Amino acid sequence: MGIAAGDFLSFAEKLLSEETEINYRNAASRSYYAAFHYCLPITELLDKPSQDGGIHATVCKKLSESFDHKLKSIGYMLQQCRSIRVRADYGLDEDFSRSGGELAIKLAKKIIDRVLELEPKDKNTK
Repeated sequence: MGIAAGDFLSFAEKLLSEETEINYRNAASRSYYAAFHYCLPITELLDKPSQDGGIHATVCKKLSESFDHKLKSIGYMLQQCRSIRVRADYGLDEDFSRSGGELAIKLAKKIIDRVLELEPKDKNTK
């Protein structure tokens, strides 16, 4: 079957309808993955980053080390969104509030919008 990257974001937004900490944490996690999957294809054309790391670190580094200021900005925002996701997924001893989930969703939307702005517009589309 398969899903689209945007499905992660839609699901993240639905999670906030129930007022539970686990939903806030999952909203942060899913929104990061939406942004990550939007960013992944554009990084395949970029040079290898200065240090090796996992796929998530590599995507963030490729973007943030780009000479293109738009890509660099996306990379910094993705890293911030990733940090929220890591806190949501691994910081189980600390509280995670609704505002953490909302911030991750807001960042993911901004990242996705910026990625979509990079795509060339069809001249026949208004």
